[in-house]
Amino acid sequence: MGTKTRLKEIVFTLTRGPVLVWDTGWFEPILEGEGSIEFLLEKGVLDFVLHGHRLKGRFSLVKIKKKERDWLLIKRRDTEARAGIDITKEYQTSAISGRTLEDLRRLAATGQLQIHRCE
Repeated sequence: MGTKTRLKEIVFTLTRGPVLVWDTGWFEPILEGEGSIEFLLEKGVLDFVLHGHRLKGRFSLVKIKKKERDWLLIKRRDTEARAGIDITKEYQTSAISGRTLEDLRRLAATGQLQIHRCE
């Protein structure tokens, strides 16, 4: 009989509270002869296909300001696009445990989850 690995949820607390794992999967960069992922990020635009459990299809990551952390994620029109849907309202739980942010806050407050502070 095989060994089963059980995923544990760890709460990473930023200055505004806990963070949950919202989706899992992998991405496929669309390079089209443009060079490396690093080059495209430096240029300020990266196109890619997400193969997630919740987010799927073609997206673009676009730098919108001069600050290092100001990026915009844009869903491109493709067969996975669903007009008028706010996927963040559709899915409000962790992709790992099914817990909500409120569940994580409560469990962390009672010491039932491991907490790591990110500065």
